[in-house]
Amino acid sequence: MMGLAILAVGAVGIVSLQRFAVMGTMTSRHITNVTNATASMLERMSAEAVLWTDNSTSLSAATMPTLGPALANQGQWQRPTIRGFLIDGSPIDADAAADNDPVAYCSHVRAVFLGNPSATGPTQATAARVEVRSFYAKTGRSVARECRTWTGDAVEALFDGTPQSAGTVTRNRSEYGTIFLSTIIRRNTQ
Repeated sequence: MMGLAILAVGAVGIVSLQRFAVMGTMTSRHITNVTNATASMLERMSAEAVLWTDNSTSLSAATMPTLGPALANQGQWQRPTIRGFLIDGSPIDADAAADNDPVAYCSHVRAVFLGNPSATGPTQATAARVEVRSFYAKTGRSVARECRTWTGDAVEALFDGTPQSAGTVTRNRSEYGTIFLSTIIRRNTQ
């Protein structure tokens, strides 16, 4: 009987550890996928930088949908139209996504000129530091509602510890994971 009791305790221990193994696998999958989606945003902004020819007229969402608004409103988190990502990393228009659409990750962008954007000549800004912040629900649920409605300031407040409303539900910091990536992008000076 003692042997069966020890066997039962061991079996319960192994089964209870399965939850942690599954959660660890899910967390690592999310971190890998959100990092790839965030890197694709940086690549998109790098590609758009070819159209960045001056520090005033070319900084529009029509010219550069992701990089333009970030440079035009430097230092502030912006929500590009294509900011949502499915679990496989495919981009999705967050403004058109319904609450039940499987939006796994949501990204905001921010840029700061390196140099004086108003100057001409050698001190003119010919580069910018760009950052992409992507967040996801740790449980794996869709973040379509948050991605569609939360501004950069709302996400900033959430990660500073202030709960935010997502429809009728109040969400807090512990429910989300986040990835930040940054790089330097050079302006097309040709």
